[in-house]
This record gives sequence, C-alpha cells and structure tokens, in this order.
Amino acid sequence: MTRLPLDDLADERPFCVRSSDGERLVVARLVEAGPAGGPVTVVLSQHLTVR
Repeated sequence: MTRLPLDDLADERPFCVRSSDGERLVVARLVEAGPAGGPVTVVLSQHLTVR
C-alpha cells in the first residue's frame, strides 16, 4: 500500500503496519487531519514480534 485515505481513519480509528520482514509492527492512530490533504497528527507505537 502506498496511500492511505484519511477519510477511512475517522474518529481516531487505529490501524497497523507490519514491516516486510514481519519483525516489527506499528500501531498508528490518527489524532487530527488538516483540510484538503494538509498536515496530520498521528500517535505511533512500535512493537517487535516474538518468534
């Protein structure tokens, strides 16, 4: 995925992004989005997977 429509993340809905090697996971939560593709504020939490 190269784009993430911010309209899909309304109401601070979290989403996950996993690294291509499967070792790291980031949980992102949209806090605020500016109008018309302007700046955004997100909270990120990084986690390492245990194998």
